[in-house]
Amino acid sequence: MKPSNNILFLECIPKKEDKKETLILCEFLKTHFSKFFVLKNVKREKQFKKWLKYYNFKYVHISAHGEYSSQLDRYCIRLPKGSIFAEDFENNTFRNRIYFISACELGKKKFIEELFKCADPKIVISPQREINFIDSAMFWILLYYNHFYLKKSLTWSFNNAESYLSKLGYKGAMQFYKK
Repeated sequence: MKPSNNILFLECIPKKEDKKETLILCEFLKTHFSKFFVLKNVKREKQFKKWLKYYNFKYVHISAHGEYSSQLDRYCIRLPKGSIFAEDFENNTFRNRIYFISACELGKKKFIEELFKCADPKIVISPQREINFIDSAMFWILLYYNHFYLKKSLTWSFNNAESYLSKLGYKGAMQFYKK
């Protein structure tokens, strides 16, 4: 079944950190698209997979911490209780989706290559290095405004968001990967 054109937001940052990027993005989107998205808080791998499977949405925004495990020589999405590795996406229900992964360092080639091999996404946008919370939130708001409100292509929206923020002193870390 083809995914619907909605956005699934998965908030994987522990509540105690009080960083609510997905809440900011949902509040922004709510101004024009009230039934356009779903927000879920995730603590464990089981919840993560459940929501990805249950909501067959074209767009998935994951707000989390990215982490490199030197023991395993791999990157992962760190959850409040556990981790998600690229192979955890392996399942036909994850194919051809567009992933916005707002997690530091998960835009690095090593993680992205594994993710494309396992999940077969259509597009992945993610930072390849550490990025502060406010810069990240501004990037996503600009990207969503251009793509969903102005109906620009995702490539154009990405380039425009990067360009706009660089004029303000933002040192772009986001990467755009396409099948």
